[in-house]
Amino acid sequence: MWPVVFVAGFMAGIFFSAWKLDIAHQHSEQPPGHPSAQKDRLAESKQRIAALEKMLEKTPKNVQVVVQLGNAYLSTGRNDGAVAAFQKALELTPQDPDVMTQLGVSYRRLGKSSDAVESFRSALKLNPGHPFALVNLGIVLQKDLGDKKGALKAFEALLASSEGSRFSKMVTPWVEKLRNEIAPKESDADKK
Repeated sequence: MWPVVFVAGFMAGIFFSAWKLDIAHQHSEQPPGHPSAQKDRLAESKQRIAALEKMLEKTPKNVQVVVQLGNAYLSTGRNDGAVAAFQKALELTPQDPDVMTQLGVSYRRLGKSSDAVESFRSALKLNPGHPFALVNLGIVLQKDLGDKKGALKAFEALLASSEGSRFSKMVTPWVEKLRNEIAPKESDADKK
């Protein structure tokens, strides 16, 4: 009798696996921008946030959970929640440049450019070559605050500390453009 049960269970397992693969294949055929794919990702994000919040209730001093929650909030546009989570993470680990940088990104998304710059600079005091902080500092200085010289300085520091990295490859054309934009203004000022 047990061989029959074993074979039936084995066949049921194969059937179930094939069915699950077919469902996964159907979902993977959807392009990333398809409304149902976006809806699925949003639902997954909400479930992830709920699970992280529940974990945080049980272990409120777990920095990894707090940071993951902040990142989950950030990825779903809940920027106020992200700021609160990263601030809490910094209470638990005040010397973490990665968390400071994520806090800066959260501030920028809230339109708080000065706070973002302060967070990026705090991260850079702890790790002067932090590529993500340097890129974001340069972007906020240039795009939000109109400080091209400050942005150029941040991008040049990135090039000096992270030569050949994906970040340095990304900012190289920006550096050239900023140098060209700043140089004519400085030479015009010298003529006066």
